Amino acid sequence: MGLTNMNRDRPIIITGKTGTVKTTKAKELLPEAIVLFANELEIDANSLNVQNGLIIEDIHYNAQKDNLLNIIRRYRGKLVMTSINEKDIPKEVKGLCKIKRAGSKKHLLESIQELAPRSEEPFSLHMDTFSLVNYFLKETDRDKVSFDFEHKSIWLVKRLGINK
Repeated sequence: MGLTNMNRDRPIIITGKTGTVKTTKAKELLPEAIVLFANELEIDANSLNVQNGLIIEDIHYNAQKDNLLNIIRRYRGKLVMTSINEKDIPKEVKGLCKIKRAGSKKHLLESIQELAPRSEEPFSLHMDTFSLVNYFLKETDRDKVSFDFEHKSIWLVKRLGINK
């Protein structure tokens, strides 16, 4: 068998924000895979079991690029990696892999909603001016809006530059 007819699957990178079940999708692709983290890659690619596959988590955070490239080039089993965003993946790694997006559906919030059905969406106290105005226009409970604006009034005055 020559190198021209050798068929090798490219590694897959699954990207998505926290709570979009990247790891779950990776484990669906490789159910019995070994899970490693990119900042702790101290393993030889030839010593790993090829049948089970390999999942490398968080390649966006302090990834040991040389060890990661070594594993991508030499490991002959299926390889799946996860990352929070695409821009923090090293360019050399990104060029050797297929990129899949996990989606924008927040499965973590849905699971919290199942546990606590009357819970409300998290509300940030640090919002920009456009978000505050948008919140004011969409919210029908004016008492809640006035309470929130009272707590943010000092910040809002600094933000908008309103003089008393």
